[in-house]
Amino acid sequence: MTPWQKGRVTTHDKTSDFRALNAELDRVVAYTDPVKRKQALASIWENVRDEKDDAWGMYLKGRMLMILGKPPPFCLMYLQKAIQMDPKLHQAMTTVGLLLRLAKQLPDALTMLRRAEDTAREDREASNFVKAACAADLGGLLQVMGDNEAAEEAFRRALAEDADCWPAYTSLAVLHEKNDSIEEAMATLKDAIDRLPEPAAPSGYTKEQTQCLFAAGVLATRRNEWNEALSIFTKAYEANPVHWNILSKIIQCYAAMGNMEERDSTIRKLYILVMQGKVPSDRYCREQISTEHGNILVFEMFQLAYESGKPVLFMQWEKTSPLNSPQMVSFGSNEGINRIQREAGQVPEGYRLYHIDAHGLNGAHCALEFILAQKKPPYDRVRQTMLDGMLQPMPATGGSLPTVDTFNLN
Repeated sequence: MTPWQKGRVTTHDKTSDFRALNAELDRVVAYTDPVKRKQALASIWENVRDEKDDAWGMYLKGRMLMILGKPPPFCLMYLQKAIQMDPKLHQAMTTVGLLLRLAKQLPDALTMLRRAEDTAREDREASNFVKAACAADLGGLLQVMGDNEAAEEAFRRALAEDADCWPAYTSLAVLHEKNDSIEEAMATLKDAIDRLPEPAAPSGYTKEQTQCLFAAGVLATRRNEWNEALSIFTKAYEANPVHWNILSKIIQCYAAMGNMEERDSTIRKLYILVMQGKVPSDRYCREQISTEHGNILVFEMFQLAYESGKPVLFMQWEKTSPLNSPQMVSFGSNEGINRIQREAGQVPEGYRLYHIDAHGLNGAHCALEFILAQKKPPYDRVRQTMLDGMLQPMPATGGSLPTVDTFNLN
């Protein structure tokens, strides 16, 4: 039985025990079972709660306080104390640097992350993985601070230390894309994909490996290379079938390729994840539409919210809307409007009134079309009207109430 399982670190070599507990914490934070995770964290905290004089213990205490949601200044106090006790503890320097970055104290964060990388490079016991991570963390901060040249150098140092430093590939690709070097960005990500294990581990690809695949797939969609994007996203999904955002991208690929049967089949898979509580979002992007004026994104809500008046679907420009075009076109059904129209005899029993609306700047709004239906019209029924609305100048007036449409999905 290891010392921490007894409830207290009891051996004479506390530093070794606390180093082992830090490694244990790395594994615990990845637990997906919340009960198991909570129990393991409680056990680790029991061992470090009263620690005051060991550098690795103070480092562990600071990390635990972060996980427990304590204020950053409180966590920093213990982490900085650990560095004072051991000026070579680059692990604590990295954590302090990242906390300072989150606190927007970028110059101080930069100083600490530079120190962490330099110290790790001098540490004979530090693995190539750790040295690469230090360089990648520094590169990420430099990128945020706008020093792209220094950031690229840091990412390349990371890959020189460890060719499997997945975040460095993704970050390098982002730099290349910002410089309009799309081919170089894709080549960087393909280098990463070529290094992925085949097949993936039983637990799937790691978060960082999946991000490389995801970034490569997104880049392919921006180049309208939908077949390649589908291949990349499918590879990611097969290794990680609970990643709902990957399914969303696969849906977009099938839509762009005109394969509506596979699109709808994939949408059903996504809704199964929703019912299982595995989707931490109220919407997904079901289509990207390329136009000469820019990309239009189509979002669908997972839940109908007629009482609140929220839309079921909406289109919006990925960037600034062109000319006088609407900012957004929505499709939904407002319960209040339906109640009024029923009382006026305009909406028969068993029907609902749905509406497509254009939304402009400063709250401008107009109706484009009304639809009476017994069931919610599917996306393909309203897509063209919504798209036409996005591509035309913001109308001055809306449409009128139509005659009864016996549109039925039975």
